[in-house]
Amino acid sequence: MPLPACGAPRAAVRLITVNGNANTEQDFQMLVFVNDPSASAGAWNATQAVADAAALILQSFGPGSLPFVPWIDNHDGYTFTGRSNSDLWNMERALADRMPLMAYHGPQGSFIVNLRAYVPGTLSTVSIRGAEAGLTQQLMQEHGRENPEQCRVFNNDPSSRWGWSKSTHMAARPAVAVKFMVDILGAVPFEGDFPWPPQENCTAAQWALFPDIRFEVHFVLSQTWEVNGFSIQEQAKLMDGTPALKSGAFTASMYNSLVLSVDSLDQYVLRLQAQSMPFQLMRFNPEQYALFMVIPENAITVQLRSQHLSVDVPIS
Repeated sequence: MPLPACGAPRAAVRLITVNGNANTEQDFQMLVFVNDPSASAGAWNATQAVADAAALILQSFGPGSLPFVPWIDNHDGYTFTGRSNSDLWNMERALADRMPLMAYHGPQGSFIVNLRAYVPGTLSTVSIRGAEAGLTQQLMQEHGRENPEQCRVFNNDPSSRWGWSKSTHMAARPAVAVKFMVDILGAVPFEGDFPWPPQENCTAAQWALFPDIRFEVHFVLSQTWEVNGFSIQEQAKLMDGTPALKSGAFTASMYNSLVLSVDSLDQYVLRLQAQSMPFQLMRFNPEQYALFMVIPENAITVQLRSQHLSVDVPIS
């Protein structure tokens, strides 16, 4: 997609995640990729971090000895439902192009295939279900592996939402993240598929749900895969954009944000103010505002977009 002029190199794509028809409204997602060296000041260097993370992710996706790394927990999840969005992912082309992929079955007895694909040059992957297109056997032969999601039991997954159904994040403090989603963004806690509190040798996670749009946000603590000196807690400290928000600045880690559209920013600004949480408001054009916030102790940025703001607060 074309973008307005900006000092930092950017690119964007608009994905139609659900095709519209007589029974279903069209749904889409916009992904924007930014390379802004000017925002990389401080302890966390985005260019180096992406290079290091990519090396670990690709090692996990290949035949090496590293089955999984916590970076892979950063992913958007897509649910396929036949003709409604069958053209969003082309499995035949992905296999022919030898894309870096990871595929595994759910818990014992499950027929669900979990597919992960790395988004090059980023800290993110995508998670895809239901798009095997009759190629499950080839997919598992070429990219199959043991399930790295320790102790998972499928109770409430996959989501009932088609297309872009969830946003999942590597989290240092999942419970803190869900509380933020509930208190500030109006989500509700949602029982996940992993044990909580965290158990030894198990993946731990907390989930939140926006019931009106059936959209899930997952926060995952994969302590089992903190290997080779990697620390989720340390990465969260290095990437934390909270000091930047407090000083009215912007740091590169804040580009990795979950962006949602809302009718008005007023209630979210008031909730942040009531809890003395830092935030930053920007006006991108005469018709659109953006509200940036960082989930405490997790270094996860959320960005809300809206055309309406009536609260009297400073705007960058």
